[in-house]
Amino acid sequence: MTNKILFSIGFCLISLLFAYKQKARETLTTMVYANETDFICGMKVQPEYTDTCHYDGKVYAFCSASCKEEFQVNHVSFLNKETGH
Repeated sequence: MTNKILFSIGFCLISLLFAYKQKARETLTTMVYANETDFICGMKVQPEYTDTCHYDGKVYAFCSASCKEEFQVNHVSFLNKETGH
């Protein structure tokens, strides 16, 4: 009897974990970033990028932590280049 209960609990936990991972994967692929290319290196932004920066209500994505850090140091100059100001 105890084995059946443990098996049921384990099965439920595995099912919940699978559902959570699936939802996280869907969230990553539907993320929309404010920039189409990485401001620093020029690489095309991919939906799976996790190095992001929030600025002025928008989310900007970067291919790596170093590109993100460089943007954070002088984000105004990069954003001004994008808008032409």
